[in-house]
Amino acid sequence: MFSSAPRYSAVSILACVVIAGLTFVGQSAHADSIVLEPSKDNTIFTDGVDMPADLSNGAGPHIFVGRTLFNGLRRGLLAFDIAGNLPAGAVVESVELTMHMSLGTSTETDYMLHRVLADWGEGTSNSGSGPIGSGAGGGGGAPASPNDATWMHAFFNTQPWTNLGGDFAPVESGSTSVGSLPADYVWSSTPGLVADVQSWLDDPASNFGWLLKNDEPGALQGRAKRFESRENPTPSFRPRLQIEFSVPPPTEEVVLMAIKDNTIIADDFGPQELSNGAGPHIFAGQTTFAGPRRGLLAFDVAGSVPAGATIVETEMVLHMSLGVPGDYDFALHRLLADWGEGTSNSSSGPQGSGAGGGMGAPATPGDATWENTFYPNQFWTQLGGDFNNLESAIATVGLTQQHYTWGSTPGMVADVQSWSDDPSGNFGWIIIGDVPVGAIRTAKRFDSREHPNSDFWPKLIVRYTTPQEGCETCAGDVDGNGLVNGADIQKFVNCILTGSINDPMCGCADMNADMALSAADILGFSAAVSQTIDCN
Repeated sequence: MFSSAPRYSAVSILACVVIAGLTFVGQSAHADSIVLEPSKDNTIFTDGVDMPADLSNGAGPHIFVGRTLFNGLRRGLLAFDIAGNLPAGAVVESVELTMHMSLGTSTETDYMLHRVLADWGEGTSNSGSGPIGSGAGGGGGAPASPNDATWMHAFFNTQPWTNLGGDFAPVESGSTSVGSLPADYVWSSTPGLVADVQSWLDDPASNFGWLLKNDEPGALQGRAKRFESRENPTPSFRPRLQIEFSVPPPTEEVVLMAIKDNTIIADDFGPQELSNGAGPHIFAGQTTFAGPRRGLLAFDVAGSVPAGATIVETEMVLHMSLGVPGDYDFALHRLLADWGEGTSNSSSGPQGSGAGGGMGAPATPGDATWENTFYPNQFWTQLGGDFNNLESAIATVGLTQQHYTWGSTPGMVADVQSWSDDPSGNFGWIIIGDVPVGAIRTAKRFDSREHPNSDFWPKLIVRYTTPQEGCETCAGDVDGNGLVNGADIQKFVNCILTGSINDPMCGCADMNADMALSAADILGFSAAVSQTIDCN
């Protein structure tokens, strides 16, 4: 119903949307953002003749980088707690580091970030601070304290670097040019910086941060800068790492059993009216005298995966119970026509008994055969099955009787996605064994859905995400208070600019219910706010 709260004109609302939106320009189109200060930082020093010095600045208010005129080289270290601040599974989309330069030589040069490859320490050393020209700018360093990083030590004085001056990747992750004027300087996002932060999120144990250096000119060529550290008394001068990231919706998993399976058989003289629809096994590969076999199997994807789901990964598992010696590849190809599973059963027996089931049984009505999709009156377009010539996945199957997995591939994911979206096109896969040059026998026996041991049945494991739930109150109520009014405008702008429909409340910004957030929702929101709607 409608309340009597103050009304807003559509024009004024749109103006507010535009004005508020200006504060969010530059955000990722579909990302969340966080700004971190370092969890630790430090400076390592050489002396005036480039000899390693047990000097550091762990607790000091500055980080020094470059070569001083008479006192040697300086390199900065800084690290950020990525995994402690970003959600697990997040996808890092952009990374931007900002540092404030407060003192330096009158030169402009590039300063590079290199990924550090070993852990290092921040102790209590403090080289102080002072104005330019005072000789007390802090760049001389202070005696290292226990666990400080120095030019020689990752942790003074117990753990040395492998390489003097720090262990770091030779290729820079990012760089920026730093001039002579005190100001904020930004290391803009690069693939290298994004990769570093993503790896630190995925594997926190490898997060040792970055080493900051310049091209380090020769002696008597002063080219050093003083940046502010995390201990600086002015918060706005401290290093800031801005990370744009997205959080994929949670992944769910379902395990499917085959709804039908079969084997089609030919011999050296051509197609045979043989099948194994109700038998406990599926056969694939080349036999010595009896010709090739191909396995067929299908899974009810749409009946188990929610409509609208996005398939993320899928893998198929078969149990091989009998086979010729050797490792051979078996490929899955997507079938292009429907096929049947009748009551034929070729029995089963141990290897060498002649009763392993691989000879097939006379086809029964509805069985698939080498010629028939449904015996006896419906036929494949091509003998041996109608299938996509490009394999969806390949697995190598050995002699050991065990489970074998066709691991997730883009082809398998595409097949299962299409079967989820269009069940009428789900005809499953055909299993075709590769026959290498010189090979005579490659056949393997896999267990079917009719096998008495359910642990051996074919399984399809599907991992998927589902669209997030829509609005729980009413369209436009993005702050969740049960009213659509002016208080929703700022949150609505956030949702539109970030496109973050994964945010539960942003589902209420989807005014046209198209499961997407865009400018197309603005007019509807403006109309709703102008009426001040009570969701109850």
